[in-house]
Amino acid sequence: MRVFRDVPLRIRGATLVLLCCVVVSGCSAGQAQVNTPHPTSGITTALPVEVVSVIDGDTLRVQMPGDAVKKVRVIGIDTPEIAHPPDSDPAQCYGPEAADLTAQLVPEGTVIRLESDPVAGEQDRYGRRLAHVWLPDGLLLSRHLLQAGAAREFTYQGQNYSYRSEFRSDERAARANATGLWGRCERP
Repeated sequence: MRVFRDVPLRIRGATLVLLCCVVVSGCSAGQAQVNTPHPTSGITTALPVEVVSVIDGDTLRVQMPGDAVKKVRVIGIDTPEIAHPPDSDPAQCYGPEAADLTAQLVPEGTVIRLESDPVAGEQDRYGRRLAHVWLPDGLLLSRHLLQAGAAREFTYQGQNYSYRSEFRSDERAARANATGLWGRCERP
């Protein structure tokens, strides 16, 4: 490393400070937004959060940066409802299975990434954050659920949200194969 010894001390010091800044910022990246590949439009920004619990097939409770726990409603899908005591409504056909699959895909403690969609907005009328949910394997939770026949594609008020065409294709395939709810609860 003779080359480094020939560099003036002030430059070596500045380089060391810069290197420390890079390392420190990398250590706190768990709360920073990161780039996630978007299959149709390039790179998008997603926020890493930790799953606290699964409420049902399309709704999660997550630990947001800054210690806030927030409900997240997954954009672009609708899963059958489960019974929510003390409500008297029974679970819908395939509701418990959809919730169980979501819990398997994102168990408590899993770090997922939330991607906002400018078309959908930040939250719904119930105060839940709206987001696409990226799993640690780099795939969308919605696509897993649609392909397993545990969800229907859901377009809110005709919004052309991101991934809509992929979600519709996934639902068509599940319907055609009578997968999940399409084989048990609905006729394709």
